[in-house]
Amino acid sequence: MLLLASASPRAAAAAENSADWPNVGNDKGGTRYSTLDQINRDNVGRLKVAWTYHTGDSSPARTIECTPVVVDGVMYVTTVDTKVVALDAPTGKELWKFDPYGPDYPPPSGGKWIKASGGVNRGVAYWSDGKPTDAGGQRRVLLGVADGRLISLDATTGKPDPSFGTKGVLDLRAGIERDISKMPYGPTSAPLVFEDLVIVGCSNDEGHPAAPGDPRAFDVRTGKEVWRFHTLPRPGEFAGDAWEPHAVENRGGANPWGGLTLDPSRGVLFMGTGSASPDYYGSGRKGDNLFANCTLALDARTGKRLWHYQTLHHDLWDHDLPCPPVVVTVKRNGRDVPAVAQLTKTGYCFLLDAATGEPLFGVRETPAPPSDVPGEQASPTQPVPLKPPPLSRQTFTEEDATDLSPEAH
Repeated sequence: MLLLASASPRAAAAAENSADWPNVGNDKGGTRYSTLDQINRDNVGRLKVAWTYHTGDSSPARTIECTPVVVDGVMYVTTVDTKVVALDAPTGKELWKFDPYGPDYPPPSGGKWIKASGGVNRGVAYWSDGKPTDAGGQRRVLLGVADGRLISLDATTGKPDPSFGTKGVLDLRAGIERDISKMPYGPTSAPLVFEDLVIVGCSNDEGHPAAPGDPRAFDVRTGKEVWRFHTLPRPGEFAGDAWEPHAVENRGGANPWGGLTLDPSRGVLFMGTGSASPDYYGSGRKGDNLFANCTLALDARTGKRLWHYQTLHHDLWDHDLPCPPVVVTVKRNGRDVPAVAQLTKTGYCFLLDAATGEPLFGVRETPAPPSDVPGEQASPTQPVPLKPPPLSRQTFTEEDATDLSPEAH
């Protein structure tokens, strides 16, 4: 169920007060900032429901995880079952609905869809060629599906684009060089659009073997793959010699499952990657495991690595990066510095120079205890940023436990 709140009965319908939210993070840098000020601290307590849209496929055990996007007064959302719905944003009226699991899309070979991360979906991307629709301009909604499909829909009608992939559907598994037909693999966060490219990350299994976690870019008009970046580098590639021979074979993870951000002025793509598989035991992946647990900067047009920064070495705790870095500007020594802010599961925020990946305020490699698990070689140190301070507590002792009762303690 989707709810829209309004500060006044007329506010939702007032076109002059409307504004778009064209990406999951509003701008492509992921700041989630809006200049809208009609709802403020003085009137937020008087908000009333303007409209409600019932998706019809929710249940107590499942939730909608999408962030809607709004373009030209139309809101595009995904439901619990990954249906794409276009709504008139002022009224909530349904304009069209697309079901990727409808009768036109049977499971492969009559089996069942294998969905990554339980089949969740966090939103869609929007692309336009910039031409007016009455002059033949094209508008597309791009949907990544947790079963391994990328679908291009006409933003006006909700019909699949016949020029994209096969009748509007691209099988992402078909482009993988090894058989992953029985493995969870597919996008769960929204794709990102840059110029005429649609770029996707993926979710995959966290065991071993597992599907690769490589980000990939496709021609938004045809679905043809333009580039792919190996997050687990092959022999001969940068950082490939940091892995033992054959250690990356059939290994997965290091995937940007949490989404992507972009500095469009520089054409730089940013992402945060997950841990290498298997995520709790690393005897078969000795070393720091680049490019797992990294903030990665790639040339958005070519997929070439520009820089990386690893926020955790040899992950044994599933401390993968849960979101892409936010593109920000940091005041340092009296000047504005383009930067990215990478949040982590450990409660740290790494502020990195957007051009080089260097920490802006220093990082200390802190000694870390060894592992007593047979065959495991934990990293002797872990990076801790000097600034800003941690966003959550970093220690917990017996003295911190509750004293409500001896049993609770």
